[in-house]
Amino acid sequence: MRSVLLLAALASCAFGVAACGNSSGASATKKGAAIIDQGTVKKDAGGGDTSEADVAAKAGAVGEACAGNPQCTDGLCFQGKCAAPCKKSADCGAGNDCASDDGKRLFCHARSYPDGVGTDCTVAGSPCADGQKCVGNPESPGAECSVACKADLDCPPSMACLPQSDGTSWCQLRKFCTECTSDEECGAGSVCANMGKGRFCSKLCNFGSTECPRYADCQTVDGLPMCVHRAGTCAGTGDLCQPCSDKACNAGQCLTVPSTLESFCAKDCTADADCGTGYTCTQVSSDATKPKECVPKSPDATTPPMCVSKITPTMNEGDIMDDFAMIGYVDTNDNVSLADEDPHLIHLSDFADRDLIAVTVSAGWCGPCQEETTTFKATMEAANYKVMIFQVLMEGPDHGVPPTLAFSKTWVTQLKAAGASGIDLTGIANSWNSDPNGGIPLNIVIDAKTRQVYKKFNGAPPGGWTPTLQYYLKKYYP
Repeated sequence: MRSVLLLAALASCAFGVAACGNSSGASATKKGAAIIDQGTVKKDAGGGDTSEADVAAKAGAVGEACAGNPQCTDGLCFQGKCAAPCKKSADCGAGNDCASDDGKRLFCHARSYPDGVGTDCTVAGSPCADGQKCVGNPESPGAECSVACKADLDCPPSMACLPQSDGTSWCQLRKFCTECTSDEECGAGSVCANMGKGRFCSKLCNFGSTECPRYADCQTVDGLPMCVHRAGTCAGTGDLCQPCSDKACNAGQCLTVPSTLESFCAKDCTADADCGTGYTCTQVSSDATKPKECVPKSPDATTPPMCVSKITPTMNEGDIMDDFAMIGYVDTNDNVSLADEDPHLIHLSDFADRDLIAVTVSAGWCGPCQEETTTFKATMEAANYKVMIFQVLMEGPDHGVPPTLAFSKTWVTQLKAAGASGIDLTGIANSWNSDPNGGIPLNIVIDAKTRQVYKKFNGAPPGGWTPTLQYYLKKYYP
């Protein structure tokens, strides 16, 4: 599968193949423990191999030889041995995991990946162990230590073996719309939801709010409110404009639109005539040797291409803001300065002890954004630090250029920024601006504990941040 961001210019990132170490779990034969080893032939008491008839008569318990699921007491035959069913890895004992080989059944199996796979390897995290590689952009949340893989069982339960643009496959953390079998595979705070004809990672939501991705709705699934792709499933048929997530497309690339994060199948083309009504043929890769792709036509320059019938507006007043994370700088030594700080992984939830969070989306080329940044220290002091300023840089010093951590450091140093300031390389911050004509800075006032949006406006607040924040402090926290 080829998966790319739908950008006018896109830098490709190829991953090399890393050595994959192996470690085996301890042997066990009781129910709830892992299968012992990967052998497929059982020796009889006289030293000879058992026949298939003998296997059929004697197999059944965990660890016994088997030739198929019916021969096992629990109906789980994996690599020639009866396996123990499970619901989570805690059922399986040390050195073992609870996972699936077909997306339907869960059983205990011995781990085949080295320690450290799945740990954070951003610039604020830990370096990867020998033989592992940091997959993802280390200046963006979600970069993790990984190993090359052939199947999901080569990875921790919270990771899937996903193909990369260079044809290799690597263990990567499961995200919204990744196929799953259990809640454990989707990580903390997420659920494995029935969606269409498959099960995909999702999360619980509140009806009427917009915590779900812009291409998803909050719907009732198995009696619980969960985010569901507006197409009804995360993996379609592979045809043009079908949702693709981590699935392959039939005749083109799986594209991701940065401003909405919707992923859909495109189609290789040379001219608009190859695409059909409602589509245009465009070059989506920075590599001119790659084929052009059919994508939906947009009615104007500010509307992104989309395949769902409607993109849900985000971050309206009254909505609940997701727990956004960024890599950046935050005041850890209480000197109200970011100039001497090292980069950190920063979440909105880190500041739940405050009353308000003022989220401001800025760009390096934006003059009003620069002026606003110089006032952050005074603004927080005037509010007796009941307010946290949370600044997200969505672009660098030039229009359309992604921000870098190095630029962010220069920004906070020269402008004497306070609070928290970091960069967004995912396009999520830009998606909060549901008004296509809205400019920046985009400012959002939220409750620090619930992340409910109190106020959202484009441009600097009238009279500066201090009177605006004072108004909401008096209104909600008298």
